Amino acid sequence: MGVGRLADVPEPTPASPPVVPWTPVVASPGVARRRPDLPVDELARDPDRFVNRELSWLDFDARVLALASDERFGLLERAKFLAIFATNLDEFFQVRVAGLKDQVAAKLTTPTADGRTPAEQLAVVLERVRALSDEASSVFLDQVVPALAAEGVVLSSWDDLDEDDRKHLGQEFETRIFPVLTPLA
Repeated sequence: MGVGRLADVPEPTPASPPVVPWTPVVASPGVARRRPDLPVDELARDPDRFVNRELSWLDFDARVLALASDERFGLLERAKFLAIFATNLDEFFQVRVAGLKDQVAAKLTTPTADGRTPAEQLAVVLERVRALSDEASSVFLDQVVPALAAEGVVLSSWDDLDEDDRKHLGQEFETRIFPVLTPLA
């Protein structure tokens, strides 16, 4: 039987429930979701059919991070991908992780469609975020920073700057950055 073609699905008989062909999917690294054909009613309840929305978000962010290490892109584009990754991760923590923490604090234990409780989701999410953060640091420090330096762009700390540079950056902050940070009354 070919997977994915409606014509290949056998007609159900009164003695057996209908069977739906299933295509293997990998939602997160290391989670193979290959299942034999199951009756429709069992398939609809099978947690292996569902992708956790928090892990799906992190999978997307992992793809953005992969673009940052792809040397086929220009250096500034790779730096932008790192910035997008970081911004996405900030929003993820502000919205999704905060929501999971609220659920755990409220002692909610109802599993999601993929079968994970809020506490289980939080544990998996934090483990995945640690791995992604380590990878992002490695891409930035081992690939992007040296490539920027080779192009004459050197990242410096405040302590590395001389007095003229500090004065110039202080003026830039006062005229260009501070006005944007200050709410208008």
